[in-house]
This record gives sequence, structure tokens and C-alpha cells, in this order.
Amino acid sequence: MKILECSVYYDFEFDENIVFPKNVIDSLKEQNQEVKNIYPGMWLEEVFVDKDIILDIPSNINKEYLLYKLAQSCRKLCMMYYASEKALKTERDFYSTTLKESPCLFGREAIELGFYLEAYVLLARASLEIASNVFGYLLPEPFHKTRYDSFNSLIKEIVKHEENLEISKYFIELREDKKSWLSIISDTDKGRSLRDKLAHQTEFPIIYTELYPWTEKEFPIVLIDKDDFIKFDDFVKKLREGVIEGFRILEQYCYENIKKI
Repeated sequence: MKILECSVYYDFEFDENIVFPKNVIDSLKEQNQEVKNIYPGMWLEEVFVDKDIILDIPSNINKEYLLYKLAQSCRKLCMMYYASEKALKTERDFYSTTLKESPCLFGREAIELGFYLEAYVLLARASLEIASNVFGYLLPEPFHKTRYDSFNSLIKEIVKHEENLEISKYFIELREDKKSWLSIISDTDKGRSLRDKLAHQTEFPIIYTELYPWTEKEFPIVLIDKDDFIKFDDFVKKLREGVIEGFRILEQYCYENIKKI
């Protein structure tokens, strides 16, 4: 039985544009394959359930354990996406009834929106923390096959090889952009991530401000630091798209190298 399809993704849908890039959809249709096979984790699940594929992993680790951790990670991806949808709806419902020139978010509405936003960011990181345990055992040389309990530790290992690996360059470019999905959930050399600040220091930094000179209406933004921000809707969509993209890039990198063996 396919655990991800039957237990994790059953009756759950992501936005098609997030999980299925157009070039992937076109390629699958040309091969008469079902689009659902590209959901996060399903490539690696194929490896774990195939008894003919022997993995180069430590003797104390088995496929059943890796599949179990993969399913946990993918379920948290779904929880992350659900929280992001609830956050978008909650803010829109509030904004539709408030005074647009001076929105005042407080009381139950502030608690509800804050709950979904903080859950969203924390779950985004948690899904990749668990996935790091799986990817750590499957990454090919020059990476060391080991357990990574921290997504930060996995990324630090990957970016060491910037000179010759596209996957390393991908994450290096993200780390250099303080507005990237990676910088939002993972520490960089420039300071603590929003995720760590939420876990240890502060509440979610959403405020309302004037953005356009032709209107006195205020709109929601997310403060990245004291000098920079991201529009609210852009923040929510960018983070979830990025986390799923990063997961799929790591998964594909592991999968393609396993299939070469």
C-alpha cells in the first residue's frame, strides 16, 4: 500500500501551480502518467517500497524507518499549507469589515490570525526538519550519509560544495536573499530567521500601512526586519511555494542519484 497516497494526501489538494510546475505537467501528460505522482515524497516512496532497490545506508537504518519519517514530513507540509490557507482567509475576512484607512487588528481576530500565521511558519520549518533526517541518508557523494536532526545542519553541509554542485548554488543564492523562503525559516550569516524569532523572541510581525500614494487605505505587510517588509499575500504564497519547491529539489536530487545506481 502506498502510504502517502492513502494516508497523507487522501482527500487533500494543493494548489496545482505550487506542486506541479507547468513543464512537469506537460512532461507527465506526454508520457500518459498521472499528475498525482508528483506530490511531495512520492518519488522517494517509490524507492522505499521497491524491494529490488538496495540503498547505500547505514546497517541500523532501514527503508521502513525512512518511509515513516517521510510520511511525517509530508503530513506537516499539508498542515503548513492548510494553516496558510486559513491565514489568508482570516485576514481577508477581517479586512473586508474593518476601516480600510485605519485597520485595527485586536482581540479574538488578532489571536486567530496570529495563531494561523505562527503555526504556518513553524510547520514550514518542522516539515523540513523531519525531511532532513531522510535526505541526510540519501544524498550522494560528496555528502556524508548521516542523520541530520536540524534543517540548518543539512543546509550548512550542502552549501560547503558551492564550487561544483547546482543544488549547493541553489541554496547559497537563497541564503543571500533575506526575503527568500529559506531565510524566513532558517538562520543565515546575517542573523536569526523569522521562524526562530517566533519560537523564542516575538509574535508574528504583521502591521497595516499605506503602500500607494493614490490611496489613504492601509494594507497588511509582514516585517522582515526594521528596514524591510513583504506584502502579506506575497509573504504567505512565497513561503509555501518555496518550502515545497525546496523539498522537491532535495527529493529529486536524491531520487535521481539512487536510480543511477
